[in-house]
Amino acid sequence: YMRRTGAPDTVGSLVAYKDRRNALKNPYAHLHDTGITLEKVQASPMLWDPIRYSETCPSSDGACAMVLTDRAGAGRAPYPPAWVHGGAMRSEPTLFAGKDFVSPQAGRDCAADVYRQARITDPRREIDAVEMYVPFSWYEPMWLENLGFAGEGEGWKLTEAGVTELDGDLPVNPSGGV
Repeated sequence: YMRRTGAPDTVGSLVAYKDRRNALKNPYAHLHDTGITLEKVQASPMLWDPIRYSETCPSSDGACAMVLTDRAGAGRAPYPPAWVHGGAMRSEPTLFAGKDFVSPQAGRDCAADVYRQARITDPRREIDAVEMYVPFSWYEPMWLENLGFAGEGEGWKLTEAGVTELDGDLPVNPSGGV
């Protein structure tokens, strides 16, 4: 991704620092690193260049549960409902000739399908916040592009400009992410 886009090697640490700060506001977040600083992220051990230890998610198990119902059930709920306007799933083999690891076709196709179902034509302008799977810091700018929030080569610029911060135009992983 860095070679393809010219992104500076500091973007990953910006993502990790943002997500760790967001996690401090979430009592259910996996990590609560109260002493986190950008300098600490950048000084953490290098795992494989350019990914540092603090730019990865911990190895663990997790779970998520949703209660799905119809309008009548939503009317009986104690809190306002969140409506699901689309859903899709795509996958592709882990390895095959020509696979684009930076922007997998399955991700682009899946996002396009969900946006079509939800009648979203401009995700960057029509979606208020994004919770995405970012197991390694560099996935944020890559997936911003892959999922249609930024043009090719532009995802890192959103991160660097603070657009993905909690108070930015498109908060990414306000929960703290993984």
